[in-house]
Amino acid sequence: MRILIDAYLAFVSRGGISNYIINLSEGLKKHNFSVKIIIFSHPFNIKKVKEKVKKEKNYTILPMPLRAIIGFSGSLFLPCLEWFEKFGDIYHATCGISIPSRKKIILTIHDLTFIKYPSFVKPSTRRFYLSGVKKSLNYADAVIVPSNTTKRDLIHFYGYPEKKIYAIPMDSQFKNLKLREEIINVFNLKKGKYFLFIGNVERRKNIINLIKGFEKFKRKNKDFKLVLAGGMGWDREYYHKIKNFIQRYKIKDIIFTGEIGKEELYTLLKYSKSLLLVSHYEGFGIPVVEAMKEGIPVIVSSSGALPEIAGDAGIYVNKDDPDDIAEKMELICQDENIWNTFSKKGKKRGKIFSWDITIKKTIEVYKQVLR
Repeated sequence: MRILIDAYLAFVSRGGISNYIINLSEGLKKHNFSVKIIIFSHPFNIKKVKEKVKKEKNYTILPMPLRAIIGFSGSLFLPCLEWFEKFGDIYHATCGISIPSRKKIILTIHDLTFIKYPSFVKPSTRRFYLSGVKKSLNYADAVIVPSNTTKRDLIHFYGYPEKKIYAIPMDSQFKNLKLREEIINVFNLKKGKYFLFIGNVERRKNIINLIKGFEKFKRKNKDFKLVLAGGMGWDREYYHKIKNFIQRYKIKDIIFTGEIGKEELYTLLKYSKSLLLVSHYEGFGIPVVEAMKEGIPVIVSSSGALPEIAGDAGIYVNKDDPDDIAEKMELICQDENIWNTFSKKGKKRGKIFSWDITIKKTIEVYKQVLR
């Protein structure tokens, strides 16, 4: 079986989708599948992409963005993929959007933020996905989603057949990593004396309510800090709004790390008191899986897929209530037995997530569409 994988996001971004593509490609190779990656890149990014992809043995880089091809192929309704690449029995479009093809087409749709919460998505990206996903579903043979939450959303918004949707969860990116304890000193932290948020600083992540909750918590807990580990994201206006909010109310001990390495991020997680993810919406929530596997309690909102992922290992908050967020932070700090209980629950819950299971279930989807 020959699998052609759209891997553009693996080489131009960091985060859950990039991690998914890399683990999918490597996992299929371990199962002796013939895998080739295809990268639709803007000409301006070609040099950067070539530098990052050089370790791959079998790849094609096309100097044209997928957005342009989607618009062109969608208007003509032609099997355009074969114009660029003949290889493959299956084309796996890992960003949720495909161009027409004679091959069997698998989409992975990670979430439906662009249609459920359009204000949380960059306008140009929203338009691309609103148009591209709808077109792609017309010629997809199956769709993979990371959670049953996203599966229900897909059925609700698009009426896509349930029997063609497969919920296959993902796993942690932290495998066989070294602790980089110097990062603790770089940010002047004390082990167990800070809360950690992992992800881009964007509206969907509900950062302002998170900060409000931390400020209320900190009135009684002066020695704690809040670490926001991730990049600025696309919405600079929101990022500056957060900065101005912190300055206006003179909130201390909030640290923005910016983009950091995987081992540095793993170290910050390992020594944190708890992970905080009080998002408005998540299609999955990889940081929750990462924290649970390390025995770090997770304080999460009850929105999107987070209850599905955290299960009984989650400490749930009302995402719109900073007082509730502060109370749960207080709870995890003042009662060691509760911390230990949720640490153990998390480790147990984390065992159900595995890249090996993800790959095996994906292979079953491939076999199903080829029958």
